[in-house]
Amino acid sequence: MIIEKLLTKFKQENGGVIGSSVIEKGGFMVAMDAPPEIKIERSSIIAAEVFNRLVRNVESTKVGAIDYIMIEGKKGDMLVVDVGNVYLFVRTRKNSTIAKIMEDAKEIGKKIEALL
Repeated sequence: MIIEKLLTKFKQENGGVIGSSVIEKGGFMVAMDAPPEIKIERSSIIAAEVFNRLVRNVESTKVGAIDYIMIEGKKGDMLVVDVGNVYLFVRTRKNSTIAKIMEDAKEIGKKIEALL
């Protein structure tokens, strides 16, 4: 699948990326590239649900649309980027260069959106 190849390339070009996935906003998994031990499928679906809830609750604060959320953990970080009709979920290693990963995630997001 073309999207999985994009995710693989994204991981190869960003040493801090452990895995990533593309999830429909309703929680359906579109594609993923991740080792099985990080259980990215389950984490992605939960992250999509959290993002959806945040969007609904933040609308009342008038800050505008949410582009992404980041969850910082002791062993690594998770990014969820809004890519139009889907979310791009990224699991990173601790102390990764998040700014570079985020920039590349937004670019890959544009490519994914064009494919869907």
